[in-house]
Amino acid sequence: MTTAATYVKSYFTSPRLILVSNLLNSGQTSVVTQEVDLLKDDKTATPLPNQNPVASISYNVLRGITESQAESYFYSNALTAFTPVNGTTMQAA
Repeated sequence: MTTAATYVKSYFTSPRLILVSNLLNSGQTSVVTQEVDLLKDDKTATPLPNQNPVASISYNVLRGITESQAESYFYSNALTAFTPVNGTTMQAA
């Protein structure tokens, strides 16, 4: 999705902060748990001149839906691409 489709100008107002962690629980069967958390993602959307101010709200809703779908797609592919080693399994938390 581009900002041109919603007629807004968007920009990040602060750096992104992403937290990544990996946890290995070993026992009879080992389980690898991977977590990725986007803690800070401040982005501002301003409608272009002569556009309805609601355009920025629409952009933010579409952005949330698009990023959620991309995240789901990425993790479903990451889990299916994982090759178990010695009985290790992987789960997304």
